[in-house]
Amino acid sequence: MVNHALFNPGKAHNVIATIPASVSDEVVVVGNHRNAWGPGAGDGNSGSAALNEVVRSFGVALRHGWRPYRTLVFASWEGEEFDQ
Repeated sequence: MVNHALFNPGKAHNVIATIPASVSDEVVVVGNHRNAWGPGAGDGNSGSAALNEVVRSFGVALRHGWRPYRTLVFASWEGEEFDQ
């Protein structure tokens, strides 16, 4: 097998947010990649839309005094479909 893949180094950007736990030292990570292979970007953006809504909902709960039992980490990253 011969693979002549191009290697094009570039930058990837990550967005990480944390809501600290009220009691436990356990961590729950929720995340999604933002990039896609081609036009339309349905792969990455459908998950990003869901992640944004989850984060928004937790923000509303926090403003009303709710605190999570476990630490919540929200992650949004590029580079899952790297070297397009």
